[in-house]
Amino acid sequence: METRRPGGTATTPLLRGVAGGRAAIVSARRRSIGHSHRTQPAFVPTKLERKIVNGIAPPAMGVAASPSFERALQPACFASRADLRGLLPLEVRLRTVHAEGLARLLPLLLCGEESAALAFAQFAELARLDGDARAQLRRMRFEEERHEVWLTRLRLGLPAPWPDTGLRRTVRHFFLAIREPELGAHLGRIAALDSAVCVILGALRNPRCALAADVDLRQLVTRIQFEEAGHARTASFYARVFGVRDLRRLAIDTRERLVRLLALRAGAFDQVGVCPDSLSRRLLQVSRRLFA
Repeated sequence: METRRPGGTATTPLLRGVAGGRAAIVSARRRSIGHSHRTQPAFVPTKLERKIVNGIAPPAMGVAASPSFERALQPACFASRADLRGLLPLEVRLRTVHAEGLARLLPLLLCGEESAALAFAQFAELARLDGDARAQLRRMRFEEERHEVWLTRLRLGLPAPWPDTGLRRTVRHFFLAIREPELGAHLGRIAALDSAVCVILGALRNPRCALAADVDLRQLVTRIQFEEAGHARTASFYARVFGVRDLRRLAIDTRERLVRLLALRAGAFDQVGVCPDSLSRRLLQVSRRLFA
């Protein structure tokens, strides 16, 4: 069966047995006369990409150290490899009520970024994946960590919400509960989650949402949404390469669990001008194109 990599290259996935009964993914690309086989180089972040973490809308004034400021620099749920030292807060141009609503939503988004960064870092080290796959997973890990840095800077620029340890435990349990022992199934759930994040971010950058009042913030949300869409496509591709059965059922189960989690912050979505009921209905509509 011919499949297409997220970048558009036609491939024929093959499974090869290795020691311990595991399978190795080998990509046998279709070749034609006069076309040489090219191997995608390993992903290495450029200097510009490394510097960009502190290059988005720096604040006009410094922020004095405070307990809430220090708390915002701590991981929301999981300690990933993202470097959060010396971050500057983003300058946010929102009304107070809208900024407070966004501050209540951010821990949910940050936990997702942390969890994804850890998962992609683990997947990128698997020997049974080919070099092209590991390079793509390393890029996804880098982008998830970059999202984590950006959202942490946004968190620093927002009012500090009341600490909610109960919510943190619930969110951690959600991400731990959807982990799958089989790599392909886990990637299928990640595809469902990352595509759901695109729906959520799309609602937040909608002109009717309060975040539209801050042009820079809307551009940041758009950038993250664009990269998350790429992650969903890549995770979907490799889930299909592994031959996982009934990926749609996995996706529906993942989305249903996510909707129940987001219901805990329905009031915060209302605060920023996103109808939680409408958002839930959209999230429960899993497109058949997700695994096509």
